[in-house]
Amino acid sequence: MEADTSGIKFGPFWLTPSVSRVNAVTYFFSSFMFVALATFLGFIQPYILSEVLQIPADQLGTVTGRLSAFHECIALFIMGAIGALSDRTGRRIICVVGMLIWAVGLALYPLADSVLQLFGFRFVIAIGVSTASVAVIATMQDYPQEPSRGKWTGTNSFITSFAILLVSVGLARLPRIFQGAGFTSVDAGRLTFWVSASLAVFAALVIRFGWYGGRFARIEK
Repeated sequence: MEADTSGIKFGPFWLTPSVSRVNAVTYFFSSFMFVALATFLGFIQPYILSEVLQIPADQLGTVTGRLSAFHECIALFIMGAIGALSDRTGRRIICVVGMLIWAVGLALYPLADSVLQLFGFRFVIAIGVSTASVAVIATMQDYPQEPSRGKWTGTNSFITSFAILLVSVGLARLPRIFQGAGFTSVDAGRLTFWVSASLAVFAALVIRFGWYGGRFARIEK
């Protein structure tokens, strides 16, 4: 399969015409941040349940399962509609909006004072994650040309694998670090979530200025 030479070559990848090297680098960064933030919630949620809401240990699994199921139900309902909307508006604005909603949800999550309120804040996070994920996944297919698609996907998977490492050795340890600095366990959890919310806002800004802003139209044989 021959590459379209009207597009540019970025390392081993042929990019879709109109996609720049900056767009490509920004995509890998945003994909990394998406996986890191998505992984973060799974790592840190038990801390919020036990230290902030004081949920008994024998109920942690039940509450966690219900929160996860609730999150997935929200995703199932909205991802199709968001995907169709991104085809019309372009991926960039969808991803930026999703990351900002996600940031709001992360900022609110540790402020919950009941399980019911936690579900409300999880609803906000689910909307943000689902919206951003549609744009990230679709853009992964948009940027490379067909001859480079496998290499592009493999490279993206390699890069995002380090996001899990970042969370496990970095973000997941922040509550302990904040406690060591003199904060209470509740405040340490809240500060940890607010750090992650700040990262989501930063990612949204990078995406706004680094992603390709137009729409992609392909005619395949």
